[in-house]
Amino acid sequence: MRKVIDLESVEFASFPQRVAARLLDIIFVSLFFAVFMSFAGLEVDKNAGITGDIGLGLWVWFLPILYFAYELPGTASRGQTLGKRLMGILIVRTDGQTGIGFDRALTRFIALLVSSFIPFVGILAIGWFVFDPARQNLPDKLAKTFVIRVPKGFFAREIIPQDSQFDNE
Repeated sequence: MRKVIDLESVEFASFPQRVAARLLDIIFVSLFFAVFMSFAGLEVDKNAGITGDIGLGLWVWFLPILYFAYELPGTASRGQTLGKRLMGILIVRTDGQTGIGFDRALTRFIALLVSSFIPFVGILAIGWFVFDPARQNLPDKLAKTFVIRVPKGFFAREIIPQDSQFDNE
């Protein structure tokens, strides 16, 4: 069951929080990929071509796929990745529901990917964020989501039920 958050009582995530969360996520995925390649006995050769050696092209093609596999499940089900959780931010639907769903998570991911590769669209997305009162960027607008600071006690209420056996002691 999805939780519903009263959006009138929350604070939207700041730009530095969102950037730090994204950078943390990129670092986690890159480290995972590097460890995987190390255990698989693969080395990256910056001079490798199509000769069968594994070159930097492996990073270019597989890192976005791995990032997709990392970002979508957590964002769709809980509204957070590990980086967002560490930074104390959460993605919610515009109606306040947590767990934005696969369709909205996919929309956010594709919009972010497209805006990253088309010149000036990324700048527009950032500029939109700076002037938007709800601090939504272009992917947020398209997916109908907000990124908020996690309300105090949000996860504690989830872990400890109100009618706990410890209430009577």
